[in-house]
Amino acid sequence: MEEKRFKSKQRPSKFFSVKQKHEIIKAYLEGGKSKQQVWQEFTGDEEEKGQIIKYMRQLGYL
Repeated sequence: MEEKRFKSKQRPSKFFSVKQKHEIIKAYLEGGKSKQQVWQEFTGDEEEKGQIIKYMRQLGYL
């Protein structure tokens, strides 16, 4: 099955596969860390800018 890729409007250089998005969301939900901490861990960026919530909505978590 082909994986879809979603573009981030804020940072076009950041591309995450559906699998990677699930990993980010899982780390946030199960890790006891803030969204900013998880985002920095996966991307190196300090500002998360609502991307994790956006991914959760796209993938049906909310």
